[in-house]
Amino acid sequence: MKKHETADGRPAGDGPPTRDDEPDTGGPDTDGPDTSGRDTGGPDTGVLDAIGALDADALLDAVGQAFGKLRRSSLLEVANPFCPKDLSRTLVLNIVLEAEKATLAERATSAEGATPADRSTPQPRTARAAGPGPCEVTVGAVATYLNVDPSVASRMVSDCISAGYLIRAASQQDGRRTVLHLSPEGRELMVRFRRHQRDAFEYVTAAWPERDRLEFARLMLRYVADQNALATRGNQRASEG
Repeated sequence: MKKHETADGRPAGDGPPTRDDEPDTGGPDTDGPDTSGRDTGGPDTGVLDAIGALDADALLDAVGQAFGKLRRSSLLEVANPFCPKDLSRTLVLNIVLEAEKATLAERATSAEGATPADRSTPQPRTARAAGPGPCEVTVGAVATYLNVDPSVASRMVSDCISAGYLIRAASQQDGRRTVLHLSPEGRELMVRFRRHQRDAFEYVTAAWPERDRLEFARLMLRYVADQNALATRGNQRASEG
């Protein structure tokens, strides 16, 4: 005996249509980042509309306020978060890491008879000797770069040393001076931190179109490069004065 069929041609009694049975209703495409199973926490449409309605002056005024609202603690909200103390320690470790990278870059370009065009992180003049040579970081340099009191910088550095992330060594330029280097554990922490920073960026921008995410990344890198160039020129003028 033949089964009765429903209006859509399915045998009666087979239950409601599955997702594969349902027609394409023109839902959102899947070109953007996959946000399934994740709360992206993005702003509502009203906030985005308000941002879009700002004129040029209002938009530029709002940028400064936006920088003040950035929360480094958002890195704690990503999967496998850093512990808060290690997150704070990366402030110091990053200064040492960038100085070591600048030293390697300078040695490479010096061998070719060229001068490095720029550095990813400008080094405080107290950490940099005049002429070719390594970019060395001292406690005083950390204080200058972070714009904190030397006693505060000393406590931050001591904490990183106690945690096993930094080691003290004699300066190659002046044996009476103590400089800072990353320990193997410190390097490993910074590798994890860099990976974690990317995870955080992708988490915050999960609902963005991919072209917006990449363009923002490019513009942010350009902004930081221009800011660092200004700081480098300022340090040069101060050392010449």
